[in-house]
Amino acid sequence: MKLLERIKLVREAFDLDTCMAICTAKQEFFAEYGTEFKKNGGKDGFAFYYKDNGSDILAIAHMDSVQDKPNFDYAKWQFSGREILMSPWLDDRLGVYTICEWLPKLGIKFDILLTTDEEKGKSTGELFVPDPERKYKWMFQFDRMGNDVVMYQYRNDAALKKLEECGFKTGYGSASDISKMDDLGCLGFNFGIGYENAHSKDAWADLQVATEQVAKFLKFFQKHHREHMVYDKTKKTTTITTYGGYSSYGSNQYKSWNDDHESDFGRRVGGIWYDKLIYDEKTRLYVLNQALYKRYPGTMPPSDRVILQRNSTWNQIAQTPMLDGPWTEAQVLAIAKGDLIIVGEESPKDPLSEPDEPSGGSFTVDHTWDIDEECECHHSRFVHRRLVNRGNVLYADACDFYRCPCTGFRKPESEQRADIVLGGY
Repeated sequence: MKLLERIKLVREAFDLDTCMAICTAKQEFFAEYGTEFKKNGGKDGFAFYYKDNGSDILAIAHMDSVQDKPNFDYAKWQFSGREILMSPWLDDRLGVYTICEWLPKLGIKFDILLTTDEEKGKSTGELFVPDPERKYKWMFQFDRMGNDVVMYQYRNDAALKKLEECGFKTGYGSASDISKMDDLGCLGFNFGIGYENAHSKDAWADLQVATEQVAKFLKFFQKHHREHMVYDKTKKTTTITTYGGYSSYGSNQYKSWNDDHESDFGRRVGGIWYDKLIYDEKTRLYVLNQALYKRYPGTMPPSDRVILQRNSTWNQIAQTPMLDGPWTEAQVLAIAKGDLIIVGEESPKDPLSEPDEPSGGSFTVDHTWDIDEECECHHSRFVHRRLVNRGNVLYADACDFYRCPCTGFRKPESEQRADIVLGGY
């Protein structure tokens, strides 16, 4: 089956209502997907849900999130047809939906493990011990932004070639559930599932990217589900990986979780993982985590490539990364490193401020929407708080793009302009 045919098949299998339910559900909801296991031989609290489907492939996803309150919204642009999922719990509830509902609906069979505490750097996947007679051939998860695949300590040339033959691009990652599960003795893959702004209340995902990733996975699974991809953690091989001018030593086996480990993305000290870049509400950029550098002065800064990558989104039309906002590359780097302070009129506007008039078309809003007022369009506060800012040409309340009855945003040229702007980020 060709890629376009697989994409069509995968998109038809996607169920928006089920995805929404999973992205907003409490942990207890997932008992239907497996048997509950507890820590310390059943004496302590929740560890994970596990479902034995008689497979020798294991799928993993984590249920926890760094955000406290769940929410979910969906938008489809009128002209481009682009579909966007929005939820602060997309990391990793979109992965949960993918392995619990989406892939099984497509006829893919595997065992399921749903973990927690991954966002704390203490994934309960580490506690999973399968039946001694069960030898998994390989394991996978969909717990990553964008559309690449990472392998952590399992990375090797042969596996990378298999991924690339199925249309995937490969990258590097810091850690997830599978990076703590090398005792299983098999390779692990973490596939991007299209979400962006992970760990933010404004997280969103491009459904087209997610669909394409699942479609490529179908090919990978079909070709390699009978192949045992062995991983021996007692054998260490060291390589040098260069990131935008910085060189860092890596290994196909991470140090003990409690040891100090540093990558281009973050640093682990005493079992706690610190991201090197954190989201700054004022500039709406990912900037250096100054608290990390103050506490551990010897920490190596991330490369310029990583800073720009973190502040970019994927442009489907141009098939290339694109800066997510009005800043140039030089400005992004200067702001992120603290070399340029944005004050006064140069600061990005507040998301609830009055919108600017976009160039190339008229823009009218007949309704002033109070954030505490109930909106007749029935969109959540989460949607209404979203800032639409692409290329410094358009600021507007999200309802203007959903053509809600609460707004006077009706002029065709404005609608078309909005769709063009948003369709390109």
